[in-house]
Amino acid sequence: MVDHSTVSLGLVNQCMLMRAVQHLLRNNSITISIFRTKVWTSRLPLVALSDVPLHEKVIEAMRVHAENPTKIALVSGDGNFDKLTYKKLLYQTEAAASFLSKGGFGREDVACLVLSNSSAFISSHLAVLKCGGIVTTADITTPQGDLEHQIRNTSTSIIFTEEEILNKVLQVSNNCRNVKAIFCVRSSSATEKLPDGVIDFKSVIAGPTGQVKNDEYEPNNLAAVPYTISPNKIPAGMMLSHQNISTAFNIYEGCLRRMMKKAFTCFDPSQEKLLHCSSFANIFGLLCIDIALFMGFTSVILKKFDTTLFMNSLHSYRPRLLITEPKNVVAALKQSATERFKTNSLEYVLCSGPVVGRRVRQSFLNKFPSVKYMTNGAGLLSGAPGAMIPNMGERENINNSGCAVATCDVKVVCAGKALKDDEIGEICLRGPTVMQGYVDDCESIDADGWYHTGEVGHVDKHGNIFIAGSLDDFIDVNGNQICLNEVEDVLLCHPSIADAVVVGIEDEESAQRAKAYVVHCDETLTNDDVKLYIQGQLPYNDLNIGVEFVSMIPRGADGRVLRHELLKDEIPQEQQIVATESE
Repeated sequence: MVDHSTVSLGLVNQCMLMRAVQHLLRNNSITISIFRTKVWTSRLPLVALSDVPLHEKVIEAMRVHAENPTKIALVSGDGNFDKLTYKKLLYQTEAAASFLSKGGFGREDVACLVLSNSSAFISSHLAVLKCGGIVTTADITTPQGDLEHQIRNTSTSIIFTEEEILNKVLQVSNNCRNVKAIFCVRSSSATEKLPDGVIDFKSVIAGPTGQVKNDEYEPNNLAAVPYTISPNKIPAGMMLSHQNISTAFNIYEGCLRRMMKKAFTCFDPSQEKLLHCSSFANIFGLLCIDIALFMGFTSVILKKFDTTLFMNSLHSYRPRLLITEPKNVVAALKQSATERFKTNSLEYVLCSGPVVGRRVRQSFLNKFPSVKYMTNGAGLLSGAPGAMIPNMGERENINNSGCAVATCDVKVVCAGKALKDDEIGEICLRGPTVMQGYVDDCESIDADGWYHTGEVGHVDKHGNIFIAGSLDDFIDVNGNQICLNEVEDVLLCHPSIADAVVVGIEDEESAQRAKAYVVHCDETLTNDDVKLYIQGQLPYNDLNIGVEFVSMIPRGADGRVLRHELLKDEIPQEQQIVATESE
């Protein structure tokens, strides 16, 4: 019988995993024995599978909240729209669903949302699901080539986008014959005529509501295809069914209620404001805004994260709960003029996406001393939303990424063997919220239902999951095992560095070396300044890191760095050198 644990990693990734394990063993004093096996099951209460579609839960809850015609659902922290009531948001959602249904959009049709955080994102994704369609999402900064690949791969038939990036979307749609319609969200001051074939979204949500055609609902029908970087280092769509996301919704909603009751002395979501700064384009951010609507929060949202707007939102709306992601945590550290903002309302921070480094977390907590609890790595594994939930991490105890839920099994593998407590390897998950597989590649889920995440870590005796990073986050430099996340954690605490990522590249002699791509917020910062700052803070000898200043770090909707975009200029150069030498 084929061992799928071994097959899924491949020979190259096996070597990478072993190097990662060796590094972590040296730095954590953890022993390893690959001959004992263990599958962890959760100590948490069992969560029943959900057969009620996500959109039905949210829309029905909005209908209840809308009985109070003045109850506010959304507030724009950057002034892009007026306060929006539940009643109006409900109408816009049902009008959009009616428009799509009358136009023939229905079961298994795919809509791509290339939108910033906005009311349009909420009404359009719920409308698509209500019609029986499938939602795929992309960040507005997604490179044109990646967006074209996504739209073609998912057979997208309609696109929702905004005026600022309409030209890019039009170019993409011209190369994808499957696109039949584009809906454009315009600024309130826009007066120019839209290109032929582009529909003003304002006319869609202002239209009449009516009956929506929808075939009989099946729990295993696809509902969402969010994109991430696969273990093969290319953008890939994760196929999530209605049951996947609806069960994940129940898990996160129950988790949030428990956390809020513990964090706050008095908790009534209908009286609470939350500040939502996590991208709706990733599945965790989208589920969080849906949960906020379901529970009756007033959500303050930012179209695009800006440190001044962020601080002003904390000052003006006084939220106790912040939903954010690592890049925003780093950006908040760089805001210098904090004394004029009142931020002491903030008590709980739910940080999604890739794990935030120890130094960055501590710097954030020092800057916002009112924060009592901060989670880490919530929703990290987009291919299995809800399979792992964050623990209530107090200020001094936020190192783990949470634990598995009762419906999910966890194991850690290395070299094809399942490991036991505190042994380091690749995290694998199995359960009802695990995706169906990647688009055109279902082999990421093995024959026994295990999802090989590509994340390196361990599980302790209590079932807490600790994730150090992905397989790509470990390289061998001159015999030293380098954890790139540790280097990034140091760089991101530099006051003149706005953003940074460290990658492993091969030089002309096929030896690995580390290279940092740095976005500075001080033009006087030099390569030597960066290298000098790193020295003495890391346990690595002769790191000799390369440094390149860039205008931005490309990231996908899930917050992961698009390394292939950074390295696309590196690879051809190396191939050219090899080709020249061979001639």
